[in-house]
Amino acid sequence: MDTDGGCYFHKHTTNSFTYRNFGMCFTSFSLPLVRSVSKVLKSLGIKFSLAHNNTRICIYSIKDIIKYFNIVGSSNPKNQSKLNLYLSKTNHRIRRSTQVVDEARLESV
Repeated sequence: MDTDGGCYFHKHTTNSFTYRNFGMCFTSFSLPLVRSVSKVLKSLGIKFSLAHNNTRICIYSIKDIIKYFNIVGSSNPKNQSKLNLYLSKTNHRIRRSTQVVDEARLESV
């Protein structure tokens, strides 16, 4: 996944809190290659999702991403650095949604 994909941070909001999560994606328009990578990930017990007409493999679970790094590894130092940065944070909740805070202020008036 080093040349046709990588690691990234993404944000989502749940119950008025914004969280930072970590993900990995691999993209290829070679369907035989995507199938081969899928088979390998399945054989290793790593859960993944297929997206964009089966051209993108995504791993969202931090447990499975760690498993991938422990078994397969990465020759791209940026991927390892991003994972280490994510793991060094103890709280992945960034902030409370401003919309909910504004609504709470209105209710208190």
